[in-house]
Amino acid sequence: MATIIQEIHQYLYCQIHEKQVKSEYMFLLDADFQPSPDFQQKFAAYLKHSTFNQKTAFVVPAFEYIELPASIETRNIKQKSKADKSYSLSTFCDKYEPYVILRKTTSVPFYDERFSGYGMNKVTHITELFAANFTFTVLPDVWVLHLPHKISTYAVEFLQNAHQRLQNRMERFEFIADIMNKYKIGQCYKP
Repeated sequence: MATIIQEIHQYLYCQIHEKQVKSEYMFLLDADFQPSPDFQQKFAAYLKHSTFNQKTAFVVPAFEYIELPASIETRNIKQKSKADKSYSLSTFCDKYEPYVILRKTTSVPFYDERFSGYGMNKVTHITELFAANFTFTVLPDVWVLHLPHKISTYAVEFLQNAHQRLQNRMERFEFIADIMNKYKIGQCYKP
């Protein structure tokens, strides 16, 4: 019973988060990520000097925090990871789940309620954004850093429960078929 309540809580949190946003933009980011210094100022400056439509998903590059041995060259990491201008992603990659900033509009789909616990909630949301013809623009000079932590109880349960994983994958295939119909995509579309 506790697991069901936790799953419902996670799903409702995603939905409430989207509905209760008071600002013009919402940053869909996991709690274990830290934005780069001056993130808000740099994003605001980007918005001021760029053109985009209401169906733009601003992708924020994500990095993993790791301890590197002193013998590994790290001088150029900052330079190599710093884009000087934005660029668009033109193709969809299966199971892609970037961290995005979205303008709060009615065209932003909500998270699908089938994915209330661990597994595929962000992936399916991003998939639907692609299907809904959102453009994905990678932002320059900003990033987020994933901070190390112990694996969550959600992840452990999911990874140890083959039935739950299979159910999750089945729901994902149903979701894909549903959005193909909803957005009239491909040969699975039934008029």
